[in-house]
Amino acid sequence: MINGELKSKVNKIWEAFWSGGVSNPLTVIEQITYLLFIKRLDELHTAKESKANRLKKPIKDPIFDETNQNCRWNKFKGTDPQHMYDNFWVNITLPALEEIRLKFRDLINFLDSTTKDPIFTNYEDEFQEGYEVEDFIKADANLETYRRKVARYVKEHQDHITIHKLRLNQPITKTDLQELEKILIEDCEFTSEKELNAVLGEEKLGEFIRSIVGLEINAAKEAFSAYLATEQYSPNQISFINLIIDHLVRNGIVDPDTLYEAPFTDQNTNGLDGIFPGKDANKIISIITSIRKTGMGIRNP
Repeated sequence: MINGELKSKVNKIWEAFWSGGVSNPLTVIEQITYLLFIKRLDELHTAKESKANRLKKPIKDPIFDETNQNCRWNKFKGTDPQHMYDNFWVNITLPALEEIRLKFRDLINFLDSTTKDPIFTNYEDEFQEGYEVEDFIKADANLETYRRKVARYVKEHQDHITIHKLRLNQPITKTDLQELEKILIEDCEFTSEKELNAVLGEEKLGEFIRSIVGLEINAAKEAFSAYLATEQYSPNQISFINLIIDHLVRNGIVDPDTLYEAPFTDQNTNGLDGIFPGKDANKIISIITSIRKTGMGIRNP
């Protein structure tokens, strides 16, 4: 049962709608839902802004752009009702309405589904004489075969000095990676360095190896030990760090972008920025960037 301060707040909301001429409970719920949705859009955009500022990147898939900042909850929530009306409807343009339509389109999935009668078709295909296509997807198939071959070599030779260092997050040099590259080209039967690079795609060799062998758990913990020793952290913050360590053990590296995606948003929808203040968030980004650079043969300052 609702009572006390919460009941008082709910009553004020009902009184505000009633005095404004809205008395139908369903209409009230509809209006409140709409306001909550607008507020949530603003919160999501704020999280995107925070992530972009932290990672020094442009905002990815922004909800609001420079032309509709006035539609954000934090911009209009305290303004006069007539001003809100003018903002949304009097000054609205067709391009803005189209943009709103596109952003609301995904909500169709949440509408109640209706049953429709099935539509049956009876088409008859007419085939002409076929012909054989040579080399179809042959290149991609070969790339995947070679990729598995490289992965198998790495798993079977984890005692190789460079692979061992990568797993322990120990410094390596460009020369170390070049020597390992030569071995892979020879043992995995590549015809050239270009072929190996085609298999790796956008990944660097060190990153690819890390993605296979992961990071040794003590090495991952050691990377955060100095940071964790500086002060006391909350249970949620410790849990977030442990989640990063688990990710490093399984995948070898952590892309800073992933700290703003599931499962790192399970505790707080803002991910890293929702758990740690600015200075600490920057430090965590610095640690995982340092780990990544070590795997690429780049010396950290």
